[in-house]
Amino acid sequence: MGLLKRARESIVGRLAEALTTNRLANAPPEFFIAAACSRWPPSETRQNSIRAAAKGPVDWERFVGIVDRHRIWGLARQGLTQAGVAPPGEIDNALTAKTWAVSRRNLVLAAETARLCRLFREAAIPAAFVKGVTLSVLAYGDIAIKHSRDIDILVLPARVMEAREVLERAGYALKHPLPALTETQLELLLRHGKEWEFLREASEITTELHWTLTHNSLLMRDVDVSCPLAGVPVGDAEIPTFRIEELFVYLCVHGARHSWSRMKWLADVAALLATIPSTDIEGLYRAAQRRGSGGCAAQALLLCERMLGAELPAALRAELRRTVTALLLEALALDAMLGRVVQADVELSARAFGNLRDLLSLFLLGGGSYVYVWRGVTRLFFFPEDIAAFALPRRLTWVYVILRLPLWALRRLKHLGIRLVSG
Repeated sequence: MGLLKRARESIVGRLAEALTTNRLANAPPEFFIAAACSRWPPSETRQNSIRAAAKGPVDWERFVGIVDRHRIWGLARQGLTQAGVAPPGEIDNALTAKTWAVSRRNLVLAAETARLCRLFREAAIPAAFVKGVTLSVLAYGDIAIKHSRDIDILVLPARVMEAREVLERAGYALKHPLPALTETQLELLLRHGKEWEFLREASEITTELHWTLTHNSLLMRDVDVSCPLAGVPVGDAEIPTFRIEELFVYLCVHGARHSWSRMKWLADVAALLATIPSTDIEGLYRAAQRRGSGGCAAQALLLCERMLGAELPAALRAELRRTVTALLLEALALDAMLGRVVQADVELSARAFGNLRDLLSLFLLGGGSYVYVWRGVTRLFFFPEDIAAFALPRRLTWVYVILRLPLWALRRLKHLGIRLVSG
C-alpha cells in the first residue's frame, strides 16, 4: 500500500510540474515583465530581471492590461524607471497617471485609517487594521507604492454592533443595507458571514468591518484581534495590526482564497518576507502549519520563489517540492494568474470554469480534512444574504438550506433581467 501511495503521489507530482512548466512556457513576455517589476526590494537583481524580460518585442498595451488586472501600477512604474526600460510615451504617461492616483488615494486612506483608529480607541473597542496602510509600511516602508482598495478593520464578534455604531457615527453607511435583525439572525450572520461593507460617500471610502478573516476558521486558528498586536506608525498615529507571524498567515490565507489570481497579493507576501532573514522563513511556515494554513503558506512560498525570486532555506524548499498538494496548488495558482496566452489580462471569474478552479484550490487547502470540507459546504447553504432577508425562528433555521437554491435562482434571474434591460 505504501508503494502504491508513493507511486500515485509521484505521478500527480509530475503532472503538477508539467502543468506549471506548460503554463510558464506559454505565458506572454509582458507577464514576466510585470512579475519582475513586482520583486522586492529594489535591487540590481530586480533591474536585470526586468531588462531581461523586456529584451524582445513587447506589446505594451497588453502589459498595461496585465498591470491593471494585477493592481501593480506603482511597482511597474518604479521597476521600469529604475531598470531604464522606457515604454512608449502614451504608455509611460498612463502608468505615471495611475501611479499618482494610487499614491493620492493611499494618502487619503492613511488619514482615514488614523481617524478611525482614534474613534475605535475612544469607544474602547479593540481593533486591528489589516492590510492597507499598515501592510504598506511594514512590507514596503512606503505608503505610496502599494495599491489599496479599502480599509479593513477586525473586531471581536461580540463587539460588532458597537463597531457598526462607531462607523455610522463616523459618516459610514452599510453598502448593502440590512433590516432590523433578530437575535437569531445576528447569531447566524456572525457564524456564517465574515464582514460588512460600509461606504462613506463624502470621500468614496469603503471600509470592511470584519469579525473573522476567513469563512473557514480551520485555516486560521487563533488569529484574531485577541492576538498580541504590533503598532505601526502612520503620521502621528500608531495603528494596531498583526505581528509578522499572524500577518504572514493572514496574507497566505487571503491570497490562497482568491487562488492568487492577482500578482499584488503575492508581491505583498514576498515584500514581507524580504524584511526578515531568509533563515526565519521556515519559522513562519511552521507557525502557519500550527494554525491550519500550511497548505496556503506552502503555495505562497513556492510561488514567491518561482515568480518573485524569494530565497527559501534549502531544506524547506526541498520539503515543499516533495509535497504533492503544494505542487498542485502552485500549478492551480499559476493557471489562475495566467490562463491561456490571450487571457493573461482577463479576470479569473470571467474565464471558462474559473469558479471550478477556485473550488478545487479551496478543497486542496484543507488537506483532506472532512471537518474542513463540511464547514465549507455549510457555508454554501447558509448564505448571509438569505439570512438577512428572512427572519426565521431558531427552531426553523434549517429552512435556510431549503431556500438556498430557489433564492439563488431568483437572484440570478433578476441580475440577468437587469443586464438585458441595461443592454
